[in-house]
Amino acid sequence: MDIRKKVLIVLCLASLPMLNAASVGTQLSLAFRTPLFPSDPKIGQLVSKNAGPVENRTDQALREQWSPDWVERYVKKEARYGFAKAFDATLASLLPQTSFFLSQAKENEGITTITVRIEQSGDEPVSYVTLSWEPDENGVFYIVAVSKFK
Repeated sequence: MDIRKKVLIVLCLASLPMLNAASVGTQLSLAFRTPLFPSDPKIGQLVSKNAGPVENRTDQALREQWSPDWVERYVKKEARYGFAKAFDATLASLLPQTSFFLSQAKENEGITTITVRIEQSGDEPVSYVTLSWEPDENGVFYIVAVSKFK
C-alpha cells in the first residue's frame, strides 16, 4: 500500500473520535463556515457587505444614484446642505457602484469609518473611498464625511 494512502487512513481513523464527540450543530457549523474574505494591501481585511449595520448601509448607499433623495436617505437633516455642497462632485462621479469590496469598519469616538475598494474600467481601474458614519439617537447610521484616494 502506498505511503500516502496509509497516512490518509490513519488521519481518517484518528479524526473519528473527534467527529463523534462534536454535536451535530457543531459539525454543521464547521461544514458551513462563513467564507473568509481576502485582505487588500491598502485597506486591510475585506468583509461581507452584510457583516453589520454600517457595512449594510454602505452597500445600499453605494448602489444608488447620487440625487436629492440619496441625500435625504443617507445624510442627517441638519447637515444635508453643507454635505451636498462639500461632496457633490465626488459622489456624482462615484455613484452608483456595482463592483466594490468593503474593509472592516472601525469605530472611534462615535464615528465609524469604512473604506471601500472600487473596481471599474477606464483610467482608474481601482480606487478607494472612505465613508464616515455617525448613528442618530435611534441607532440609524448617517454619512458625515467622504474621502477618495488611489
